[in-house]
Amino acid sequence: MAQREGFCDALLKFLMDIAESENPVYKHSARMRQMALDLRNAPIFAHELRLLKAFVSSERELNIEGYVTFRMGEFREKLDLMVYSLVKKIKFSNGDW
Repeated sequence: MAQREGFCDALLKFLMDIAESENPVYKHSARMRQMALDLRNAPIFAHELRLLKAFVSSERELNIEGYVTFRMGEFREKLDLMVYSLVKKIKFSNGDW
């Protein structure tokens, strides 16, 4: 059981890396990349880990692109919201609102 736990944890981090690298903001900004990495200490990580464990338990194959695109929608949405929030803060601080 502990071996599966470690496997799922490492696999989820890998899948999150893929999701982050598909977003140009996280791909090209070290600071935003660090913010995305910080999500791994947030409740969203535990939620995504539970979903991945359930998937791995019931499926024999994993299509990485499909999983990241379709099953990690909540995580990808969280990444988009972080970018949106940052853009709003920048615009507000510049008086462009």
